[in-house]
Amino acid sequence: MKKKSRNLLLYMRLFRPVLHFLLIFVSFYLAYRMRFHTDLIPNIVLRIPYISFYETMFFSFISALLFVLIAFGRWLYELVKPIHGYYSKFLKSWIVWVGIISFLAYFGYGFVFVNWISRFILFWWVIFSLLIITIFDIFHNIVNSRLERISPYKLLFVYSNRELFDSIKENFSNYAIYNINGIDLSEVKNHLDESSDDYDIVVSLGNVNKDILQEMVDIIRIKWKWFYNISESYFLEDLIYVPERLWPILAFEYKPSPLDGWNKVWKRFFDISLSLFWLIFALPVFAIIWILIKLDSNGPVFYIQKRVGRNWVLFDFIKFRSMYMEMCVGENYGWDNAEKTYDNLINSELNSRQWPLAKIENDPRVTKIWRILRKTSLDELPQLFSVLKWDMSLVWPRPHLPKEVEKYDDWHKRLLSIKPWITWYSQVFGRDKLSFDEEAKLDLYYIQNRSVFLDVYVIVSTFKVIFAGR
Repeated sequence: MKKKSRNLLLYMRLFRPVLHFLLIFVSFYLAYRMRFHTDLIPNIVLRIPYISFYETMFFSFISALLFVLIAFGRWLYELVKPIHGYYSKFLKSWIVWVGIISFLAYFGYGFVFVNWISRFILFWWVIFSLLIITIFDIFHNIVNSRLERISPYKLLFVYSNRELFDSIKENFSNYAIYNINGIDLSEVKNHLDESSDDYDIVVSLGNVNKDILQEMVDIIRIKWKWFYNISESYFLEDLIYVPERLWPILAFEYKPSPLDGWNKVWKRFFDISLSLFWLIFALPVFAIIWILIKLDSNGPVFYIQKRVGRNWVLFDFIKFRSMYMEMCVGENYGWDNAEKTYDNLINSELNSRQWPLAKIENDPRVTKIWRILRKTSLDELPQLFSVLKWDMSLVWPRPHLPKEVEKYDDWHKRLLSIKPWITWYSQVFGRDKLSFDEEAKLDLYYIQNRSVFLDVYVIVSTFKVIFAGR
């Protein structure tokens, strides 16, 4: 029941901006139709001026889209966290919106619009939009509040001062959307290792040692939980700090990446759109490579291997097979002989890249066709299907084998806080020529600074690297 209510809550919030957009259209339609009634005021017959339907519809579409963008900019559409001060944010968004569309209506004449936008329609439109969206939001937020009470957010306070924790817990007692628990700082390491999945939000409270704070964050970021700090404690270099309302108090939210809430939705949309686009245009390439592999060597066209994804979860990593069947590592391929051959190559002079990742130069396991094609990275094309399955993303750090991940230092494990790649930030700066530490630092920088523009930069730069043959 709790899981269903939390999912329903997510879907309701996900579609709120779409419904706001549609309700603004409904408000426009009411105002537009009302303008053609000439007897609204007793004993006064209004003149019906010429109103361009298409221009007015275009204006309403732009205006509705503009409202949603303004609301996004004012953080009205929180997706996964508790919503505080909603009506204040909505009213401020609505006032800004009214000001901008009024400016467009009056000063757009002669530049954007051939005809005047009806002042009557504009006036009643903004009134109807306020009333209709407010009524909708009251109902929406009542249901939202009920669902949050059915499945309250579980908060774990890690405190160094018991009296301070008791005081803050009392302040939270009036907020039924929170379920509060607390543990002493001395117990935190073992408790989080075992029970971090049981909490939605972890809050450090009081004077917390920097090393302990780092350990807490490293555990929590892998689980993709929210982490807040209420103290004059240390700042960690590998995190983003955002002042946030943890009702009824103000706290610092510690985030490993800006990819949160709606930013995650936009990245998912970005991944799906580009993957579908590339798959459509790559189908002839798929067919050619399929034929070449079948002509070149015996065995399946695709090579599937278990790799480590976000939160240590294994997933099927799929590529075009570029090695001879008996040389492919895995239970369904070369078995122990392939593993032994690979270990010998790692310990040979052909391995140009040491711990924990290997890079075999002039790899004898590679088939004839892939000796020609491997620098083009065409063997990675089937991973576009993994992006559609959401096992991977177009841009993130690359996934590694379980035995490679076992050799990670503690700080390397921060790379497992997000989904793996098709292409990745560090590839732009050296592909396989960087040491693993250098690669990890660059990818952690990407995690902290991720944006759509940075993704586009990485994708474009990847093509440049491939075509340059580096």
